[in-house]
Amino acid sequence: MANQQINNQSAFSDVGWNLNYFMGLAFLVNVATVATIAFSNGGMAVYVPLTVLIVFMNVLAIIGLNATMDDARSVLQDLSEEEQKSHRYQNWLNAPWIFYRAIISVGFGAALLAQLWAMYMA
Repeated sequence: MANQQINNQSAFSDVGWNLNYFMGLAFLVNVATVATIAFSNGGMAVYVPLTVLIVFMNVLAIIGLNATMDDARSVLQDLSEEEQKSHRYQNWLNAPWIFYRAIISVGFGAALLAQLWAMYMA
C-alpha cells in the first residue's frame, strides 16, 4: 500500500510540473511575440514566422494543458479509498476541471486571435 501511495504522489508531482511547464512556456512565448509585434516595423518577413510561432505555441498550450488534466484525472482515479479521504487530494478531487478546460481553451485561443488581429488587421 505504501508503495502505491508513493507512486501516486510521484505521478501527481509530475502532473503539477507539466501544468507549470506548459503554462509558463506559453506565457513567455506570448509575451515575447506581443513585444515583437509592438516594437517591430512589421512586414511579412516578421509576421509570417511570428504567425507560425503564435499558432503553434497557443495550440500546444491548449493541447498540453488538457492532456495534463487528463493525466491528473488518471492519477485521481487510481487513488485508494484511504487516499481519497486524505486532505492532500481533496482540492484536486473537487476541482472544476470542465471550467479549467474552458478557460484555457478560450484564453489561449483569444491570445492567438488577438495577436493575429494585431499583426494583420490593426
